[in-house]
Amino acid sequence: YVVGHFDNVNYIYNYDNIARFDKNTGNLDTSFHFAMNQQDYLTDAIAYAGKIYVIGNFYQIDGFTKYGIAEIDPLGFITSKNFHCSNIVSSIFPQGNTLWLGGNSATMGGNSRMRMAQVDINTGYATCWNASSSGIGNASWITAIFAQGDTVYAGAFGNFSNVYNSLTAFIGNPSYINIGPDLNICPPAPFTLSAASMGFQNYVWNTGSTNSTLTSTSPGLFWVTATTASGCAATDSVRVDFCTSINSIHSSENFIHQNLVSDYLYLNKNGDTHFPYDKILVYDLSGQVLNKFDIDSETSKINLEHLSKGMYLVCFQNKTAIAGTIKIVKM
Repeated sequence: YVVGHFDNVNYIYNYDNIARFDKNTGNLDTSFHFAMNQQDYLTDAIAYAGKIYVIGNFYQIDGFTKYGIAEIDPLGFITSKNFHCSNIVSSIFPQGNTLWLGGNSATMGGNSRMRMAQVDINTGYATCWNASSSGIGNASWITAIFAQGDTVYAGAFGNFSNVYNSLTAFIGNPSYINIGPDLNICPPAPFTLSAASMGFQNYVWNTGSTNSTLTSTSPGLFWVTATTASGCAATDSVRVDFCTSINSIHSSENFIHQNLVSDYLYLNKNGDTHFPYDKILVYDLSGQVLNKFDIDSETSKINLEHLSKGMYLVCFQNKTAIAGTIKIVKM
């Protein structure tokens, strides 16, 4: 996909500001073109979640009113989605089920949003995230935007937090909260989960706790809903398991052919057709899940070629719980 300010491709007309080429041959896709006003132009295009999003200085594309941003189906038609912006959109970044937009619009996602907004990709409307109180002036123009985790970075031209041509970081992303990966703790021990330092002020855990951290001595599924001062809410969950003794593993420790492995972990089921496990989980020594493998009575080996050299925990799981854990050394 190529966007810009043009009305032809190699003197083939009716290609207004956007064209599509075969990435292998470079051939122009003659079925993919849209009509735009002569003074309009596009500044960027991204492919995300099965759609193409184009942004720029326009208010119509192919006869549809779309201020600054339009959603295009790869089949070649403008969708009915409307992001309800009032002026130019000059920067875009996708994250989860949202799009971060920047430009010189005072209305974005159908709400008052001074030059930048987070919009729901399904509805086109702005989330409750709002940076209007951060000193963004009427003369500002957000020309670049990027989000990572709970931090949003915006680059501006103009009066932005009383600094010209500045890059500013915003902490607190209403669509993002992360209390960590699933854990398998060996040996069983108390653990603490934390949702702190993410721009949220109020917390409710499924245990009833309202603290930003949760300490427990029991395994299980834990989740938290956190809310910002402006009412933006996000939820995350984590599963914590305690490993059991290796002696509980089916057919004893001989179930594994070796504890030193190279590229494959070989399983020895001794001809048992009633194999009681349906999953193998590989953890690093910090307890983070690296891989999950579905297994059955036909499975004879697990491919571990992708792992770096070192020590790992291998857990065998049935439908109700982890049945046992061993350590292996990848050579």
